[in-house]
Amino acid sequence: MRTVPQAVVLGVVLAAGCGPEAVGGEARFAVSPSVRQQGAEYRVEFSAAAPTDCAVWILDARGRVVRHLAAGVLGPNAPPPLQPNSLAQSLAWDGRDDAGSPATGRPCCRPAASR
Repeated sequence: MRTVPQAVVLGVVLAAGCGPEAVGGEARFAVSPSVRQQGAEYRVEFSAAAPTDCAVWILDARGRVVRHLAAGVLGPNAPPPLQPNSLAQSLAWDGRDDAGSPATGRPCCRPAASR
């Protein structure tokens, strides 16, 4: 029997002034971050308004990081798993924590019905 997390808390931060277009400006989202279940994994999607530094993580109910998904500057040289040459990002989360253990049962998740 397999259980998957149903509820996740997402953290996405954009840092102002990290890309040439953001100098002196404010980093902002063109599309706000969202999480949706897609089969056995979760899809984290967002879009920045300009090239900028970002970090994406999954938090538990107490605000502690459970899984680091990505960090880097969005734009031409974005590091994997971020997509280069795109301000729109779509990242997969497998429901595991940074140690590779299932996040089910942790404060960030409620177990789903057995499948």
